Amino acid sequence: MFDLNGIAPAIRDFVVKQNMAGQPITAQHVCNEVADVCDAQLKVDTMTRVLHELGFRHIKGEQRHIYAETPGNVAFRRTYLEKKIANRAAVRGPMLGTKRSVRLGVDRAEVYLDESDCNVNHVTGKTWLTADKIRYSKTGRGARNY
Repeated sequence: MFDLNGIAPAIRDFVVKQNMAGQPITAQHVCNEVADVCDAQLKVDTMTRVLHELGFRHIKGEQRHIYAETPGNVAFRRTYLEKKIANRAAVRGPMLGTKRSVRLGVDRAEVYLDESDCNVNHVTGKTWLTADKIRYSKTGRGARNY
């Protein structure tokens, strides 16, 4: 047997931690965590019932990118845009391969390639959360080939 009051804090902490990390939460994951932390072996069906008793629901979350405005991303966007704007300013100096001493225009030609991306996150559609919480998940955009 298990003590519901003894394992409830471990379950809540695990669900909150996994949700903030954008990781899916399954009943099997919660069973594994409870076994590690509280030494209580529960079956998946039992854990599903316990999760319902604690107020958790198996909900489908919103797809939103929770890392969009992190300080690192903001700094990267700023430097990226500074480089792009600087590239479009007038440039003085010898033009490569010609005898002209002054050239105006861009420093380097900008080439825009088609971005081909695929969903590489392969995250389950539903996860365990309380009804008032928002599910944090990754956007689904895959790796880029640059």
